[in-house]
Parts: sequence; C-alpha cells; structure tokens
Amino acid sequence: AAKIHHNNVVSIYDFGHVAETGQPYIAMEMLHGHDLSHELTEAGPLSPKRAFVLFRPVLEALGQGHRLGIVHKDLKPENLYLVDPRGQRELMKVLDFGVARINSSEVAKLTSAGQLLGTPRYLAPEYIKQQLVSPAIDVYQMALIISEALTGVPAVSGDPFHAMMLHCSGKLQIAEFLLEGRVGEVFKKAICIDPE
Repeated sequence: AAKIHHNNVVSIYDFGHVAETGQPYIAMEMLHGHDLSHELTEAGPLSPKRAFVLFRPVLEALGQGHRLGIVHKDLKPENLYLVDPRGQRELMKVLDFGVARINSSEVAKLTSAGQLLGTPRYLAPEYIKQQLVSPAIDVYQMALIISEALTGVPAVSGDPFHAMMLHCSGKLQIAEFLLEGRVGEVFKKAICIDPE
C-alpha cells in the first residue's frame, strides 16, 4: 500500500519492527469517519450521484495499484472508509492491503494451493476455483460492493460455502437496473465468471 500514492488510498508513513521486541508496526494517516458497511447500515443505500462521486476515484486508485502490480484481493465495504461522511469534503479511502498480492506477472497462482484468503461474500470465482490472482479480482469485488451500496442488498449471502457456490455459478443478486444500458454492459463484464 505504501507504493500507492493516491488521495483515495490510506497513506502509509512508515513500517518496520520495534527494535526491542521485534513487534511489527505500521504508521498510517489518522482518518475521521467510518467504513462503508457502517454507512449502509445506518443510512441505507447511496444515491447514484453520491456513489459515482465516491467510487470513481477509488476505482482510479485501484487502477494505479494494478499498474504497480498490486492486487488488493479483499475489497469489501469494511475496507472502504468514508472520511467526513455526508460532509462537504466526503471521500472514500481504500484500507487494509493485508492480503494484497504483489505480482511480477499479470496473473499469479498462490504458492500454497488451496489456501483462500479473503471474505467469502466477495471472493471472485477464479480465486475460489484456482486461486488465480489478477486485477480482475478487484474489479469483480468492486462491482459487488457498488451493487450493494446502491441497493442495500449484498449480491451474495448465506454461509461461506453457499456464498462460494453462488460466486462460482454466477447466481448473484444484482438489481436489473444495474444490468441495463451502457452501464449494464460494463457491469456484466465486471461480474463475469471468466476473469478474461
């Protein structure tokens, strides 16, 4: 995350280990507000206009990360933080690159086969099936989050196993209005089972 310098990614100032104890630390910017999950629970779905203003720069920030070879891999409403919620300077920041994958190639496979890291409600099909990691994972997860932000309804629900089955079968609960017109064509690509 420290490699990404974008206003919509939390700034990392320093990281390392405490000399005396060996305890790892990260020093990052102080944020005031709450995460998107809290906002949706407390205030309900976002208006399309507000969602556009909040999500567009976040998508640009993730794109910058992808160009640097960094895939977040665990995007969810809890990892999107609203600074100054509903205020004049409201913006969204990406948090927690804790399971991020830094790739030297465009697509990489995890070294320990079968190890899944991430949140089942937002896992991409190619990661569930083959543990393939590419920027397509972030695109898929952001589509699910945007759908949830606009409707208040998660695209996938149920226990973790059921959630993973829904991802792999493409049986997502996406509102029809998101699948129509020019926006719908983009959205359909973003939630496609095939990462290509």
